[in-house]
Amino acid sequence: NDAEVNATGQDIICYAWTSVAGYSSFGSYTGNGSNDGPFVFLGFRPRWVLIKSSTSTQEWYLHDSERDPINPVENALRPSMGNATSTTGNRMTFLSNGFRITKSNADMNGSGQTFVYAAYAEDIGSRRALGAQWRSISCQLVAAEH
Repeated sequence: NDAEVNATGQDIICYAWTSVAGYSSFGSYTGNGSNDGPFVFLGFRPRWVLIKSSTSTQEWYLHDSERDPINPVENALRPSMGNATSTTGNRMTFLSNGFRITKSNADMNGSGQTFVYAAYAEDIGSRRALGAQWRSISCQLVAAEH
C-alpha cells in the first residue's frame, strides 16, 4: 500500500522483457570485488550491457561496442546522471559468449553485491530467423482500489 506504486486512481505501466536466445539476456550476478570479476554467460557477444546494483544505490551503467569497439570496454553512458557519458573507470571485456567484469570497482563489482543486467547481441541475424521467439511483451497494471 505505497502511494508510489499503488495509488488509487493512478495508472501504472510495467515494461517486461524476456530473454531470447541469440538476441537478448536479462539476469543478475554477484560481485566479487576483484579485478578478475564475474563472468556472465549470455550465449552471444554483447552489443551493449546495462548494469545496476540491486543491493545498493549505485548508478546505472550502459557499456557498448560502439564507443569501445575493442576490449577493454570502459566508456559508458550513465542514464541516471546529468553527465550522461564518461570514461567511468569501470571495465569489462566483451567475449564471444558473454562478458566479464575486469575491475574491482564497487559500481559494477562490489563484493557480495547483486547486480542486474540487460544485454543485447552484437550480431542478431535476422528477426525472421528467430521465429516464434521474437516477441515483445508489455503490460499495464491498474492500481487496486482500497
